[in-house]
Amino acid sequence: MIGGAIMLFLNYFYTDVFGLAPALMGTLLLSVHVLNVVTDPIMGAIADRTQSRWGRFRPWLLWVSVP
Repeated sequence: MIGGAIMLFLNYFYTDVFGLAPALMGTLLLSVHVLNVVTDPIMGAIADRTQSRWGRFRPWLLWVSVP
């Protein structure tokens, strides 16, 4: 429900406040989701192959959260 509320706000902000065309805004959000479709399985495979003293996933959560 929170994600849906955020998407409603983003739709309003991009079209009315920022001035983007609705088709351009839809293309922008679609491209972000397509990028996630590609990168999420790759990162999952990398995290599954990680062996450290802290486990498989914790190093990625700690190191990537810094930047």
